Amino acid sequence: MFGWLKTSQTNAFATGLAEELLGSLPKSSARPVRPDKADRAVSRALERIHTRARDYVKENRVGYFQRSRIGNRFLWALRDAGVDRRIAEDLTLGLLQEMARR
Repeated sequence: MFGWLKTSQTNAFATGLAEELLGSLPKSSARPVRPDKADRAVSRALERIHTRARDYVKENRVGYFQRSRIGNRFLWALRDAGVDRRIAEDLTLGLLQEMARR
């Protein structure tokens, strides 16, 4: 009856999405990365994350509470990793919009 309150699976999913995205972001290194290559890598990672999120919502009957939980966990995982606040908020908004699509 109260399955929507179980958050461990939801938290793990959101954290996994953030880790996948963070893994695709260019690292600051001695050797510069071409911007067009970095943009393509981030775009592909965002597409994968959005697809995973849509599939998760369909398979698990995710409601409003769980979607907001995913968004909050995703946002703070990005912020804790040092992503700029505005960028993290934009990425989270995009994720939430994708999850809301039917």
